[in-house]
Amino acid sequence: MKDEGGRVRRTSWWLILIFLVIGLLALAPIVPQPADQIPYPAHSPMSDLTLTHWSAFEYTRDQLAATGEVPLWRTSILSGTPFAANPLAGLFYPPHWLALFTSLPLALALNILLWLHFSLAAVAMYGLLRQWQVSRGAALVAALAYSAAPKIVAHMGLGHLTLVEAWAWLPLILMPHPRLLTPGPASTRRGGAIVSGVALGVCALADARMAIYGALLAISYVIAIGARRNRRTWLNVMGRVAVLSVVALAVSAAAWLPTLVLSGDTSRATLAAQESGALSLDPVYLLGLLIADRSGAAERTTYVGLAVLALAIMALLTRRINRRLRLWLLGVIVVGAMMALGRHTPLYDVIARLPGVSLLRVPARAWFMVTFAFALLAGLGAQRVSELVKRKTLALIIIGAVVALDLLPIDWAVYRAVDVADAFAPGRDAAAWLADQPGEFRVYSPSLSIPQHVAQQFGLQLADGVDPLQLAWYVAYMQTATGVGAWDYAVTLPPFPNIKTDADIATALKDVQPDARRLGLLNVKYVVAAFPIAAPDLIERARFGATIVYENLQVLPRVFMVTKIDLTGEAAGRDRAVAAGLPFPVDLNVPAGDVRTIATAANRLEFEANGPGLLVLSEVYAPDWVATLDGAATAIWRTDGTLRGVIVPWGRHTIELTYQPRRVLAGAIISILSGLACAGAILIQRQLS
Repeated sequence: MKDEGGRVRRTSWWLILIFLVIGLLALAPIVPQPADQIPYPAHSPMSDLTLTHWSAFEYTRDQLAATGEVPLWRTSILSGTPFAANPLAGLFYPPHWLALFTSLPLALALNILLWLHFSLAAVAMYGLLRQWQVSRGAALVAALAYSAAPKIVAHMGLGHLTLVEAWAWLPLILMPHPRLLTPGPASTRRGGAIVSGVALGVCALADARMAIYGALLAISYVIAIGARRNRRTWLNVMGRVAVLSVVALAVSAAAWLPTLVLSGDTSRATLAAQESGALSLDPVYLLGLLIADRSGAAERTTYVGLAVLALAIMALLTRRINRRLRLWLLGVIVVGAMMALGRHTPLYDVIARLPGVSLLRVPARAWFMVTFAFALLAGLGAQRVSELVKRKTLALIIIGAVVALDLLPIDWAVYRAVDVADAFAPGRDAAAWLADQPGEFRVYSPSLSIPQHVAQQFGLQLADGVDPLQLAWYVAYMQTATGVGAWDYAVTLPPFPNIKTDADIATALKDVQPDARRLGLLNVKYVVAAFPIAAPDLIERARFGATIVYENLQVLPRVFMVTKIDLTGEAAGRDRAVAAGLPFPVDLNVPAGDVRTIATAANRLEFEANGPGLLVLSEVYAPDWVATLDGAATAIWRTDGTLRGVIVPWGRHTIELTYQPRRVLAGAIISILSGLACAGAILIQRQLS
């Protein structure tokens, strides 16, 4: 028994080592310098890894160091925006705590996260194939095909960290259902739905978009494989679907509940079917199944590997594999491809009208389902090949080597390793100059000349930004302030329509003149552009190569008092404000009082103001901000379309504003309690089995 146990332990350690190595394969260009280099797009100067994730993680770190509190509101971009309610903040996905709550260099932390999730993807795919009674060698082939899939590596190159993380959980969502293929103990059948739901919930905490594909895979798998032609079996299957769905929603409540409540207030709420289908997969890229695209354009990457494709065809043609399983995998490929083609199919306009479908916005990502199915089929095909030859181990080693030699050169071509110093070079000189200027102010750039990760490094606050979640009233205000005019949904503010490459962003708005007065109301003191701006109130103060820094002479303080309040019309500036909702206009005919700032933090602001009048804060309005006047609750009025205003009576008073997103707290509590309840239920069932 000891020898057997020793062999099992040694085998387990060797498997763990193999999985860790597989996880490193796609990251090979970065492995020599993991603390100094990060993956970047093959042909673009911008990456979501730095723009979105690095800047968000560093913002959290900075706020924790400054206040000891987790920031629920973000002050660094878009003149202020909900943070904890934004899924891309990553606050509630436990692996992110490695980057958020440790002192590891962020580059190293991000690379470790990528490595661990590529390894987890390999482990999960291997485990799923082993549950299907596939040999170890064949399961390792599937693990390699899945972890090194060019589709997910291309997304990594674009900086889509959360998609890579969620990708790793997909096989785990199906793994608890092995006995649907071969009957097993009743306890396994009862507990599998809970475990599957937990895996789906964690996948949603990582990235809700990928979790939608995970839910489709799990539900269709349970129905296709588990259903039989009798009422009792169908009831059992429907019960499993209900349990895994409820558990997944409960575990992931921290991610979806605040976002769902907030979604009606964002620019994404009015996303039309035509806009959501803009990034549909062009049918011509179906040829990518045979000819690899090395450009790194993840949304059009369809290559799964010629070796993987050949193994998949063999698996689909053999009759030794469960017929229901083969049909389900073929169905996943067909449905995934149809969904990815999006508006290029006649059914898209109908499907896009279904609740929540348009929020996916990028139909081409449904190709994740196709890639997932091909990786599974590769393992089944490798198993079939090994059954046809005498030297099974050698055959599987050769197959694994062929798959690796096919996929890895493509993986290494779709992204590049970039030094952190180079990633933070754009806009650095201008940002350093601005950081030395006195006072509190915001910066606006019509050319994104100071990327938000660089701005975060220098403690600058931006009126522009890159984020899919933008408050609708702020977008409406900026349509005038930027001079761009009305635009459709965009992840950048300002938008850059009709550009062909990211490099075109620098000059896309060179003919658009911003409104200095309206920017000034947002406390924008400096405008930074990659082109000249001819405006009387914007005065050039510095130049760094092609980057020009202008001072806005119309800038207003971050907080000030007004004594004239209109109910409609344009924002008037220092002496007048527009506060919709008041019962009547106000003209106090007295000079505006003074304001003194007592405290400022992400979640809390405190001032002392001399009334009467309206205290106007150049801070973006949001419903979850609450105010007190001398300790008593008072109303916050949406002022000048997008700012916050508080009525101050005669005399000197203390005004405090705190951000209290109750849905965020409720979602976090539901997720924690659900996780504990599921863990308890699983432990109890194991004791009973």
